[in-house]
Amino acid sequence: MPLTLAPAQESDLATLVEIQTTALADTAFSQVIHPNGMTATSRQALLERLRWSYLSDPHSWFLKVTDDDTGAVVAFAKWNVFAHPRTAEELDAEDAAEPKRAPELHADLIRNFFGQLHAWRRKLMGGDPCYYLHLLFTLPAYHRRGAGSQLIEWGTSRADAANLPAYVEATAKGYELYKRHGFEQRGWAVVDLVPYGGSDEFRNRVMVRPAKGSSNKDEDGQKVGGEVKGSG
Repeated sequence: MPLTLAPAQESDLATLVEIQTTALADTAFSQVIHPNGMTATSRQALLERLRWSYLSDPHSWFLKVTDDDTGAVVAFAKWNVFAHPRTAEELDAEDAAEPKRAPELHADLIRNFFGQLHAWRRKLMGGDPCYYLHLLFTLPAYHRRGAGSQLIEWGTSRADAANLPAYVEATAKGYELYKRHGFEQRGWAVVDLVPYGGSDEFRNRVMVRPAKGSSNKDEDGQKVGGEVKGSG
């Protein structure tokens, strides 16, 4: 069952939404905010956020892994490549430009959790050049078959070539995989789900892979890894 890494295209985005929805369905956090499954409104909002990133965010690089036997997309990732320093004002402008999330059940819980993740990114990476693995999801049937590693190594190899650190926010399921690829835990984002009908806390690790490798960065930093940028 060969798996092939390639740039994702705009026409793949609806499939990526389904992969993300399926991959998250059994997490405690998703079960609290989507007790009856993700609504059509939420799916459409997620699709529009991905489409905005794909078409309008120059830092975003979408990748997919396809099962060669079936032609089906089975995993995807979105790496954000920040090749140049950004000021605090530029960071604020990026935040303001990003489409808002759809109204959800327990909006305060969502603000708390993603607010913590945002604060950690600002603290650990700030506006420094880095590679940020924003999204990585694999269909459950394809876990432990190498799809995740292909998606991770696309970014970490380029980060090494540019002598830049990489950053990721890891669920419990993804932690060991990221650790094997050199990411080191630096902190936690933690929310208590009990007041919202859950049974425990939900935790994500924030992880950094220190800069390493050669410093032979491409002359035009925005072209690092450019051969797999989806063209839409």
